[in-house]
Amino acid sequence: MAGTKISELPAATLPLTGAELVPVVQSGATVQTTLATMPYVPTGTGAVTTTVQAKLRQTASVKDFGAVGDGVADDTAAIQAAITYCLSNGLTLCAEGSYRVTSSINFRYITVDFSNASINVAHAGIGIFIGGNATNANNPEQKFFSVTRSVGTDSSATPTVRCIGAKGQHIYVDRATYFQIYADTEPAVNATDYSSAYSSFWLKYAETIELTNNPATTGSSVQWINENQFYLNRTSNILINGTYAHNHNNFYSGALENTASINIDRGSDNYFYGMRFETGPTTIVFGTNASRNIIQNTWDSSESIGFLSPIVTGTITDNGVSNVVYDSKSVIYRSNIVAGASIADAIVNNKSGQASARLPQLQRIIAGNNTDACVSDFVQAVQDDVYQFNYRNENSGDTVRYRAYVAFYDKNLVAVTAVTNFLTTGNLTAASGNILTNGTGASYAYGRLTAAAITAGVAYVVLGVRSSNGQLANALSRDIDVVRYSKTTINNPLEARYQSPMQMVTAIPTQGFVPLGWTCVNTNGLSFYICIFSLETTLSAGALSGATSITVANGTGTANGDVIGINLDNRDTHWTTIASGGGTTSITLTAGLAGSAASGSRVVFNRWATK
Repeated sequence: MAGTKISELPAATLPLTGAELVPVVQSGATVQTTLATMPYVPTGTGAVTTTVQAKLRQTASVKDFGAVGDGVADDTAAIQAAITYCLSNGLTLCAEGSYRVTSSINFRYITVDFSNASINVAHAGIGIFIGGNATNANNPEQKFFSVTRSVGTDSSATPTVRCIGAKGQHIYVDRATYFQIYADTEPAVNATDYSSAYSSFWLKYAETIELTNNPATTGSSVQWINENQFYLNRTSNILINGTYAHNHNNFYSGALENTASINIDRGSDNYFYGMRFETGPTTIVFGTNASRNIIQNTWDSSESIGFLSPIVTGTITDNGVSNVVYDSKSVIYRSNIVAGASIADAIVNNKSGQASARLPQLQRIIAGNNTDACVSDFVQAVQDDVYQFNYRNENSGDTVRYRAYVAFYDKNLVAVTAVTNFLTTGNLTAASGNILTNGTGASYAYGRLTAAAITAGVAYVVLGVRSSNGQLANALSRDIDVVRYSKTTINNPLEARYQSPMQMVTAIPTQGFVPLGWTCVNTNGLSFYICIFSLETTLSAGALSGATSITVANGTGTANGDVIGINLDNRDTHWTTIASGGGTTSITLTAGLAGSAASGSRVVFNRWATK
């Protein structure tokens, strides 16, 4: 065959054995070698010559076993064959491209580099299994780019990715619709599947992350998923459940996007650091078997506000023990309540002075149109202090509206004309005199004191909450608190100045409920009034609007002429006096009920003495 070109030779018959001869030129002479001994000479100091075949066999590609990787062909069998080969030979499995699989693929126990490969789960079962051996303290690293489903529905029973036996393992998944870590102590698999622990998971976008275990195992109940680290970019749902209290798992960062949830049905001491709760609504639920789990939120409504209100846009339900959801800035801010109001306050009519317009209602906090329901003393103004106005304990479904305000004063307590840039705020933007307030009533309010206020000479502020003009029907909270948050720096004072003011009245109270011995002073300075009788009871039977006769559960000690208050169904309190029936359970009212009152409604009595 002298003179024949290599390109003119007939093709070799596959498969090759490795013993085939190959001509090579060495030192100007043509010599022979075999396919199996064809040398590979790496560069670099200290590099060791090996064979081409040995070099190629350091890793395995799924395409070595017939996978196509076009996203159309069924590559299930080829991938599984490649896994079997890598498992037998201790090799890393590599892939690039898009792979469609029609049954579950088990990647456990091997090193995987699918960082440039997508897997399309084209069947209704569990997409892929990953992880390692629970009895092995150091399992191999695994990397996946994308695992998504085109057939079936993701669920706890059929996740896109199920990770088992990840002990001391690093796992990377860029994209997965349902990422589950699963423990199982069924006797047949107990040794390899009972735990996932001491591992690190990097998840760029996992729509749902679940930590759970086999709920029906006949083996040990200790199926633990503990001491793992999760590094998140984005997710929507995090679930920790099962029959074992999975604990001490740390979740770092990650945005909870759109309608999101964290549900810890069972588990303890799991920590979530730097979670960013977006617009929501976000649902956080701690089950009855959840304890000491801590969730930190870092999302602010804007870069400049400096604090979040409310902490979570959505709901937090805690049926467990010592679970906490808190804002990240709470660790650098100290807080104190500078003003507050409660339906438990001793409030009477005929008042004057501070919060004099607050009405003596026993089921809600309300004042007259655009008048104070609660107000603080003078509070020292410190740059970056945050003021938060909270309205609480309304009925489910109530629409609550109040007008919060901040009033500004200089160091001599002279009013400073308010400018909108005195506060960085979402809704305290209406300026009137020395006050910034809500333009209309709002469900909450907050603001941060800016450098502009300090530069303008603001040295003190007064914080208050008013019943909004035209929205008295929405003054429905039972508790109001105004909180000042101050950065924990040495120069920031923190006063504790919230107090119930002494009440001055223009006449003896005829409305309101106070404890025995409570005293108020007439503004004329000539007399004061002492409560010498106080009693709480309930209606024994419902009463209609206009009724003058009522039946109470306890009338002992009452007397004709006593002040009586009856809670009405519309959340108002009807105030009148006992016309007759004092000392009994059948009482006649001086003025008929202004609305209906159901059986069991609260009824209160006071008697006053003038001194």
